[in-house]
Amino acid sequence: MFDDSSSAVKMNRYTVSPLKIGLRVDYKGASYKITDHFIEQNAVRQYIIQSMADGGTKRVFRHEICDARVSSVFSNLTEDTIFNFENNEQSQSDEELSQIDEDLTANCINQEPPAKKPRFKELPSKEEIEKLALARTEPRTNQQTLWGVKLLRGWLTENKYSSSFEELDETTLNDRLCYFYASLQTKQGNDYSKSALVGIRSAISRHITGPPYNRDINIITDKSFMPSNHVITGMMKKLKREGKDITVHKKAVAEGDIQKLYSSGIFSTDHPVTLQNKVFWDIMLNFGRRGQEGLADLKKTSYAKSKDDKGQEYYKMTYNECDKTHHGDSKENSRDVRMYAKPGDIHCPVFSLDFYLGKLSPRCTAFFQQALQYPKPTVWYAAQPIGKTN
Repeated sequence: MFDDSSSAVKMNRYTVSPLKIGLRVDYKGASYKITDHFIEQNAVRQYIIQSMADGGTKRVFRHEICDARVSSVFSNLTEDTIFNFENNEQSQSDEELSQIDEDLTANCINQEPPAKKPRFKELPSKEEIEKLALARTEPRTNQQTLWGVKLLRGWLTENKYSSSFEELDETTLNDRLCYFYASLQTKQGNDYSKSALVGIRSAISRHITGPPYNRDINIITDKSFMPSNHVITGMMKKLKREGKDITVHKKAVAEGDIQKLYSSGIFSTDHPVTLQNKVFWDIMLNFGRRGQEGLADLKKTSYAKSKDDKGQEYYKMTYNECDKTHHGDSKENSRDVRMYAKPGDIHCPVFSLDFYLGKLSPRCTAFFQQALQYPKPTVWYAAQPIGKTN
């Protein structure tokens, strides 16, 4: 009776753990990595490998692949080394061969897994956090804040106080503000307008409640600042009684002046610069509720063309336009402002905008792009926003 117990022992001695998924291997001189394996009768029979070059996959047996690190060792063997190895009288025993196989497998198993891609951005610095907090207000508002704070620091220095007021207790800060408000005047020695006084107080409030101070006080509504607010309210009432509380609005452009602009050629659609002038005029006339604020952020997709229920074409903004108290993020503040076409009019704003969008560079998303000195038939503008240089 044939006893195969010894064979079974030998089989077990050469049974090793499967190669690890993710291991880099060599197959016919090319680099691959193991992505999966097939198991039959509790033993790995075949591996799925993926090319490191083109991503193609193959199904191979264990003897067809080799650990990439082992291949690099054999590639460094010289002819003398191979000759000495082949003519060595003392060949390796089965136990030594088994140990080599086990060492190689252990090396594969202990291979470190590839580093995972971070789920979040790199930890921002304190300065970056402060910049993000400042981004909650418009750039023009930030300039107004700097102006109001500069006035208060100048008054404090002129009156022998420390220019640092951000950490003062509420009582002391209120006292300083009482005298500061009462001392305000323009460089020409005139009284500030009501809107200017309100702006100065708001600027100081934004400064001390924003980063890096973030104080939990309100110099406009808190009871502890009632005396200083009485002062500034009294100044506004005085302006009104003296007839100085007059808001001067800019005059509307006269119809005759508009005709002069068109007849001068400055709004011509035959040249990149004058076409852009025309589009700028139309955009400001129909959508520019806050002057030039936000123009640099406009994109080619900021305006969408539609038709109303009567079939008339018009353009509207694709997002809510900002006003002084809202920032375009509220449906409650949404306005359906439209720029309608004027069929038969050579100055039709919808035609001009259509023509302008068709001449913009496809490699730039900005709405206002720099005009090319030598325009091409289909592209009149460079892939660069106005106001920005390389």
